Amino acid sequence: MTLDKLDLGENSVEAVSGRVCPMSAPLFTARNGAWRAQARLAEVAATAPVFEVGFTGAEGDLVVDGAAKGLSMRVGVSKAQVADTADPVRFLPLQAKGEARLAGDVWTAGFDLSRLGHAVGRVEVRHDVQAEAGEAVISAPSLAFTEHGLQPDDLSPLVADYVKSPVEGSAGFEGRFDWAAEGATSSGVLTVPELDFTSPAGKVQGLKGRVEFTSLTPLITAPNQTLTADRVQTVTPLTDLQLSFGLDEKALTIGGGQIQAAGGRISVEPLSLPLTPGEGWGGVVVVEGVQLNELLKSANLQDKAEFDAVVSGRLPFTYDPKGGWRIVGGVLNGVRPGRLSIQPQVFDDLSAGGGGETGVPPNTMQDLAYQAMQDLAISDLTAEVNSLDQGRLGVRFRINGRHDPPEREQLRLTFMELIRRDFLNKKLNLPSDTPIDLTLDTTWNANQIISDLLEYARRGETPVLTTDETP
Repeated sequence: MTLDKLDLGENSVEAVSGRVCPMSAPLFTARNGAWRAQARLAEVAATAPVFEVGFTGAEGDLVVDGAAKGLSMRVGVSKAQVADTADPVRFLPLQAKGEARLAGDVWTAGFDLSRLGHAVGRVEVRHDVQAEAGEAVISAPSLAFTEHGLQPDDLSPLVADYVKSPVEGSAGFEGRFDWAAEGATSSGVLTVPELDFTSPAGKVQGLKGRVEFTSLTPLITAPNQTLTADRVQTVTPLTDLQLSFGLDEKALTIGGGQIQAAGGRISVEPLSLPLTPGEGWGGVVVVEGVQLNELLKSANLQDKAEFDAVVSGRLPFTYDPKGGWRIVGGVLNGVRPGRLSIQPQVFDDLSAGGGGETGVPPNTMQDLAYQAMQDLAISDLTAEVNSLDQGRLGVRFRINGRHDPPEREQLRLTFMELIRRDFLNKKLNLPSDTPIDLTLDTTWNANQIISDLLEYARRGETPVLTTDETP
């Protein structure tokens, strides 16, 4: 049997096909003005374009009764596969089991849904043939995710890039489709009591929220939806994450997001992420009261430098699918006095103690410059942040302060040492309180560092990095 279209106006079912098979009872019987047809249905398939859903492999029993009072029908579906025909795909194929009935020109149906042997939820359908109107109510109030059980990426490919298995916790979904002769509408609500999972940025603990959808075909949310998380274990531990967003058929709009990180707060100004492949976009990251030394510790760089500085500022960025991420015109400013101490091994061309066994006199100016950066009390700090070529990030620090060693230092030279320049052949102590005006240019292989840090964060490990930072 094939059927090009079951005409229900805008909500028609198309491309119906299947086999009608005999049962032990007669295919058709008639008695006392009434009749009955019975058959087994197999390999039934159909599509519902308005809902972007297809059905395949349906099997079950069909019973049709006719009499003077009208027609009634029952279809018991022992199994069927429900697939998403939307682009991008919203859900992976589900198995359905239940029954549908027709009485008085009204269809009613109920089907239990499962995926990979795990119960997912139930859909209840009602359709009035004469009014050409109806509804389908989807209920999945308690989806339990466990390491060796059901996982979110078993249900939808949309989460595969953002939520990595294993996921622990629960979520729920309630949705509905309503249709009439002139068209259809849909809506739904996703609730997340609490989820723990691994994201591309690291492990996420305690994700919670409620997301309201004003359309399921295509997926569109109401504006200003909010998700929160207790903690994100990434480059540095992030706490109290809050994200406000909205989704329509063209873009994901981030109304604002913020996290607690390194003693301060990092937030994102409102931006729009296009859903069209290949389109670029941009935004601004706002940094408020972030402790730079905490970032060094998180990156396992504390053996190279201590940088007690609290900064705030703005980091404008762009993203292009071909060119990647770039920061342009970023500026960070110190918000209180701080301290800088850079270890000698950072400077490959500097030997702080002199020429060693080679007999070469020490580079006095370099040695004094190193001392200035070993115990530097910072009064003012500005950092200019810009992306460079080949995935590198340039940070130019401008620091004003004074030399402040643990023990007070003085520099004493005799008149003859000045005349003979003997002081160039020995180590000199930079006097305490010497004013320092420092410009420090650094470049970082940002792509490799971020890639390494995120990979460690995803695995929940402590990063041990080998980088080519250049001061």
